[in-house]
Amino acid sequence: MMIKGYLSTNKIKSDLANDDVISALNFLDCGPPDVLEIFREQRLLLIPKDRDELFRRYEQKVREICKDQKIINYELNYIRFIDIYIQETYKINKEIKQLLQDFLFFDLKSFFFAINIHLENYFESIHLDLIELLKKNDLTSQPSSEISSNTEFAYHNLKGRINDALFGLTHLVNIFSELKESRPSSKIGKNLDLMNVEKLITAFNLVGRLNTYQYVLDQISCTEWYIENIIKIENDKIVFEFSICDLLFQKAREIGMQRMLSRVIIGREKSRWLKQAIQSVQVQIFEHAWNYFQEKNNILLTSNKIFESTKESMLKNLDILDAEDELLVGTSEINNTSIFGQYIVAATLTAFTYAAEGLKKQLPKKAFQFTFPYLPLNEIKKIISELRVAGKTIDKEIVEDYISSLPTKRHLDIFRKPYIRDHNNEVFATEHFVYSSWVTNARSTLMQGGKTADLVGKIWENYIADILRKNGWPTVIEGLKVKENGKLLTDIDIVAKRDHVLLLIQLKVYYGTGVNNYEQWKFKKKLEHGSRQVKISEAAIKEDMSILNNHFTKKELQEIKHIKSIVMTNSHYYNGWVCNDVPVMSAGSLMQIVNGATVKYTTGDGVVLSEEKYASTENLTVDEFISFVDLPLDWRIGPQKYKVREHIENFDNFIFKFPIFENE
Repeated sequence: MMIKGYLSTNKIKSDLANDDVISALNFLDCGPPDVLEIFREQRLLLIPKDRDELFRRYEQKVREICKDQKIINYELNYIRFIDIYIQETYKINKEIKQLLQDFLFFDLKSFFFAINIHLENYFESIHLDLIELLKKNDLTSQPSSEISSNTEFAYHNLKGRINDALFGLTHLVNIFSELKESRPSSKIGKNLDLMNVEKLITAFNLVGRLNTYQYVLDQISCTEWYIENIIKIENDKIVFEFSICDLLFQKAREIGMQRMLSRVIIGREKSRWLKQAIQSVQVQIFEHAWNYFQEKNNILLTSNKIFESTKESMLKNLDILDAEDELLVGTSEINNTSIFGQYIVAATLTAFTYAAEGLKKQLPKKAFQFTFPYLPLNEIKKIISELRVAGKTIDKEIVEDYISSLPTKRHLDIFRKPYIRDHNNEVFATEHFVYSSWVTNARSTLMQGGKTADLVGKIWENYIADILRKNGWPTVIEGLKVKENGKLLTDIDIVAKRDHVLLLIQLKVYYGTGVNNYEQWKFKKKLEHGSRQVKISEAAIKEDMSILNNHFTKKELQEIKHIKSIVMTNSHYYNGWVCNDVPVMSAGSLMQIVNGATVKYTTGDGVVLSEEKYASTENLTVDEFISFVDLPLDWRIGPQKYKVREHIENFDNFIFKFPIFENE
């Protein structure tokens, strides 16, 4: 992270890792006004081993720049939490590492396999709970906007339990890989009797505690929570009471999650041209993979029932594709294979993973070979290099975008790169992270910077501008550069005029797994940056309307009475949030407006039960349009009442009281 005019935080981190605190101290003394926030976000206090001087100077800086005693207390509480976090996580990590010593003769895949034995039992219990949930709630008959609070709570609870288990898995294998280094390995397949199951389960449970501490640190570092109180109670136990920083932000996310949940439960449009395009390629690759694994393992199967059922499961997973994917692929440059190539590569890796899963069902005695299967990377790259998109080849090295080398910087990176390169340079698939997330991973990989990310941004910019042009905004300008005295201040992605209103839109595209606070924090920072950009543009235009002379007539400029700044995004996560007095609006919310602000209540199979109009006419006036920007349609459906309840986590010496934001 670069902060203009200051030493990069990466350089500061590097110095701190070497116990050199000088650059961090200088940054504290001479840094920007939000230096304390940067310290929290970048977790600089956690890095050095000798941190006494850094803690002391941080506290000194708090007292120097914070005028409100409450803020001072929150910052001092943060310092105290960090001190305890370091001590407690060190002890837990040490205990986990001791327990894992017995497993260091395993290679990485073997260790995954060992954990999987425990996880399968855990997931089976979650599956039974899900069946009970479905029995109690006829989910398909409920209106998409009125998913019952019980169903929503149960769904999030089950999803939370699954995520906790997967977080635990990633954390444990990351710790294991740190220990592993150059230790000799053997396959567990012939040594199951050597596995100490109790030690493994104990280590897994300890990782759960580690994840709780990590979760709290994430919430504080990402400015989701602050520590309101630290109280000492009987038996010298310490109680940490956490509070939510921005309730409006939480509400926007909760409503966004409800919308996405309704899409999961009610279903989405399945008939997509992109599905057909990928399906034809994926079936061929699946057949190739099936034959490859049979030949490699000296297998000859005559029955094709499992082959067909596995292929059907794989193709059903293509239903994950939606209109966004078709937008990205369908409107990219005709000779550009980078976007469609990402989907094809992800589908290819998924096909090989499914083929191994099917053979495991057919041959349970070969469970080790086909659980977290090793993938023939050279073979896969050869297949990809022979494929053609619009007569062009796909870069086979895109495969590397999906491969993690352990240990990862952040253990949850395995969600985004679910194929692991082990210490022997072999690559295996982590099944739990492949099947339901391969499309998300393809999208996320598109946004890793470079020309492809720029192309994706331009696709969305054109798409939003086109929607406005077709729906009553006669003048729409893209990529307007705002200058002052000949010097570039910033650019506005979209400027649109209708009647007396001028829209200034800063577009922020986000694709990520969204499974952790860090991912969501990155997205939030993009939105904050967008709000600052558009505010600069708004102020400059209000000061000097001649900035727009090349795009509007004098009469049109005189008509402008109201300038409305918006940060728009493709994601529905934070639709309705207000950042720096600028509303955040999703592309989905824009479509709701141009479609007449009408809510349709449907059954699971798409039959419309009723509809409700929230605007006076089908074609909204410009003032109505603005009102739905300020208060989105999703926020008007139902009572929209929320509460913050308390969740308690009890440890030996500490009690954490978490705030949970939810429906009343």
